Amino acid sequence: MCAAAAVPVALLFFGFAAVYAAVSGEYAALPWALAIFATVVAPAVLFVGAFALAVPLLLPAPLFRVLFVGYWFWGNAISPVAMPTLAQTVIAPIGDYPMRVLFGFSSRDGTLVGPQPGASLNFLRPDPTPFTAWLSIAILLAIAALVLYAAEAARARTTR
Repeated sequence: MCAAAAVPVALLFFGFAAVYAAVSGEYAALPWALAIFATVVAPAVLFVGAFALAVPLLLPAPLFRVLFVGYWFWGNAISPVAMPTLAQTVIAPIGDYPMRVLFGFSSRDGTLVGPQPGASLNFLRPDPTPFTAWLSIAILLAIAALVLYAAEAARARTTR
């Protein structure tokens, strides 16, 4: 499942990078695309893919789809000042910490990651450092592995 989701994403991602490199003459875009894919896109696909495999074992698939869309907006698009959310935390699969720290990307207002004044869950928004960027990647991969392990254990128990 994760590979099935990752292949089209990778083809589009690297396709755009190749077109950009060819049109602009900036061939350094290709290794940068590989680095971003490995540190931002792949952990997110594995994290989301693990839940997409595991949760439908516990809930009906249509319900999971509806809940997942709600989670995605809550966990990525809502400002942490507006309500408690995982947005802009080390657990957010959108890859805010690696993008900001490892690749220098920031939002227009510069508040893509780190503690937000007045926001709850700020303990999950440490200051952006190389350590927290790699920690974010490691947390996403560890959660994905735990979810897949739990799903396999649950499947094994129900098929006995």
